[in-house]
Amino acid sequence: PKQANTNKTHCVSMGVKGLLALVRQALRPIPSKSFAKALSAFPLRPVPPRSLGHAALGPERILEGRSRAVGVDASGWLFRGAYALSHQLLENDQINVEHMADYLMLRVNQLRSIGVRPLLVFDGASLPMKSLVITERRTRRLAMEEKATTLLEQGQREEAMVYLKRSTSVTPAMVQAVLKRLCHEDVEFCVAPYEADPQLVHLARLGLINCILSDDSDLMVFGAPRVLFKFNGGSGVLAEQEKILTHLDQIPVSSIPKTWNGSRGQLERRTEEWENFATFPTALMELEDVSIDTNDKASFTLSLLRNSAILAGCDYLPGLPNVGVRRAIALFQLHGTPATVIERLTDGGLTIPNPEGYLALFRAAQASFMHQLVFDPFLNQQIHLNPLLSEQHTVAVSEVVGTPQSSEIASKMFYGEYCSRARKPFANMPDNHRAERNAFHQSVEELSAGLN
Repeated sequence: PKQANTNKTHCVSMGVKGLLALVRQALRPIPSKSFAKALSAFPLRPVPPRSLGHAALGPERILEGRSRAVGVDASGWLFRGAYALSHQLLENDQINVEHMADYLMLRVNQLRSIGVRPLLVFDGASLPMKSLVITERRTRRLAMEEKATTLLEQGQREEAMVYLKRSTSVTPAMVQAVLKRLCHEDVEFCVAPYEADPQLVHLARLGLINCILSDDSDLMVFGAPRVLFKFNGGSGVLAEQEKILTHLDQIPVSSIPKTWNGSRGQLERRTEEWENFATFPTALMELEDVSIDTNDKASFTLSLLRNSAILAGCDYLPGLPNVGVRRAIALFQLHGTPATVIERLTDGGLTIPNPEGYLALFRAAQASFMHQLVFDPFLNQQIHLNPLLSEQHTVAVSEVVGTPQSSEIASKMFYGEYCSRARKPFANMPDNHRAERNAFHQSVEELSAGLN
């Protein structure tokens, strides 16, 4: 097959718009030749799995073999692969799934060639909170596909290619082909219960990976310790949580406008988007800061970043017009809570028809960042990324982030035996595609034996 260019794509960066630009002074360029060395220099400070004591982890030397392990947002690679191979849609109805597997192995081997051990983490089921966003994206892709079809019928191949690229999507058949190849090539991988981002953060907290490779700035909002952005095979930029939070603390707010100055038309469009979101339990109104220690400066600053990202706009909730992440940070630095910020903005000219409903949606977005389900390979069960403090919160949050699966099903989903979207085993998988054939499952078993 024609080899895809893995170093250059025209896909846009994902996550909170403007966040990477805001913290660029805290980012550190990392040449690929120095990446493995930099990883080894990072200390592994694993957090014990919940319900296990600190002594359960034993000496840190057990995890020393993971010092060069990098967690990869594999779904991002899948979309880039589909984009890079979209020229095949000019001649065929589908992208060749084996070529997609070839593309991912090119990326894997790039990392292996510089001494890095990749652990690929795939998205799982669709998050309930993102149902509207997913529907809108699917509608846009179908519109692009129809436009491309029309142009092809008119013989305008170059113009059609523009729309074909925009219509590409990742299919279950692609994922299945990739998982089969990863097993065959002895590449570590796992599948998150829902989104890969919180699962990557949890694996980093456990010490199973020492850095995350992604282009999604949401990872900083989830609390990732270290993320390598813009990796192109030759270099990247490293974001370290401690430096990012320190930088955010030092942002001057005196020159940033604190009031809303958007147009009425902008507000009406946003209001319509908010109303399209489902209504969540009123218990979410009380979720603010439930997992935050106000005496812990890092935790408090991470809360500031999370709230600012939501106010400016994220996948979970459309943002306020003319409120970017920088202005949002200034608002929260001055006024503290979402309710107070909204009150100050309305005083400055912003009118939200249902402010209580917007705040409930804001809480739902907070819950999506703070309490998404992840799989803990040591506990062998799905847990929340950050623990909930009451049964009431558990019931409310389940409406937003879903409910845990049984340990048996959750484990099979995590190690790629079970399709999390279809909620059934993968069809037509070879006999050797079993949990023990997943290289990461083998690693976890060996680590667990060393910890006991």
